[in-house]
Amino acid sequence: MQVKTSLFAVAGIAVGFLIGFVLANSINRTEINQLRGQLEDARKAARTSTNGSGANDLTDEEIRSKIAEADRDPTNLSYQKNLGLALYKYGSIKNDAPLMSEAARLLERASKLAPADMEITIGL
Repeated sequence: MQVKTSLFAVAGIAVGFLIGFVLANSINRTEINQLRGQLEDARKAARTSTNGSGANDLTDEEIRSKIAEADRDPTNLSYQKNLGLALYKYGSIKNDAPLMSEAARLLERASKLAPADMEITIGL
């Protein structure tokens, strides 16, 4: 009788573990599927925002006015450096060679003001 009770106890424990395993897998699978859905939604949103209206594009007037502002105050190191680096990055993204040459001109001016600045040197 004790053997039968032991076998039933072992079988009950095994069935309990099996049911727990199946339940845990089901819960985890549901969570993973939800996360995959959220990831896909985020990727779709990122694709539509980068292929969208071009709201991050700058007009030639905006760029020229900032360059003119830099030319009016050639001793402002911070402005020359920041505008030069920003224009270089923007020009490289847009494949705009004239804009990149303007950026190089501003960075050369900034380099003359602060020859030891490594950020300017790397930008050049």
